[in-house]
Amino acid sequence: MHRPWWRGALPGAIGVLAAAAGAAMAASVSSSPVAALNRLPASDFPAIVSRGPADEVGTLTFQMSFSGSAITLTASASDVSLGRVGTLSRNSSDFVLRFTRVRDRVAPIKLPDGLTITSQTIALDSTPPSTLHIDRRTGAVTSNLHWVVDAPNTLYNGSHTIKLPDKGQRRFVSSTQIGPGHYRFHVISKWHGSVVLMSWSVAGHTLPGGRVTLAATWSSYYDLSVKQ
Repeated sequence: MHRPWWRGALPGAIGVLAAAAGAAMAASVSSSPVAALNRLPASDFPAIVSRGPADEVGTLTFQMSFSGSAITLTASASDVSLGRVGTLSRNSSDFVLRFTRVRDRVAPIKLPDGLTITSQTIALDSTPPSTLHIDRRTGAVTSNLHWVVDAPNTLYNGSHTIKLPDKGQRRFVSSTQIGPGHYRFHVISKWHGSVVLMSWSVAGHTLPGGRVTLAATWSSYYDLSVKQ
């Protein structure tokens, strides 16, 4: 009885396919935006994450009904949280960025009737943990952040503060070594949500409530200092 020709060839073909798949995965990992971080030894983690001057800039857009007309307002925002902002740890599948503090300042917003919402701050809520999970193979980011907006001359539903959950889209753009034990990585964020204002006021002037649709884009740079 003759053995079918393919029985001898099949193991070799499977081996070739497995090797090709492994090479493709390795190439994908080595060319991913987190490649520089993947090359670090496990003993370098957890690592300190910090930010310097102007490391984060963003634009916020507000859409709402104002005095019976639909309006769109925009404001710039910039980082004011210099120094350490969190830690980066690593497991078998992800890098996990755990934030300890982040604070941004929003430029004043002029309303159509002449009122101005003075500069607001956006900071991390101190109670629930705020994290980014970054896939070690692809660089894909899963967000779970919690913000508090503080408006000194504005009341949102009777309070100067309002909480905003953030599971917005983020993209890990790059990671590069900038010195011995020091790396820099870049994340771009896009977030949108909505808030229902039953009541709100600016500088003591009561305004009609309604739903406010919010959108934001951010470009954020972080410095990573690993153990030496």
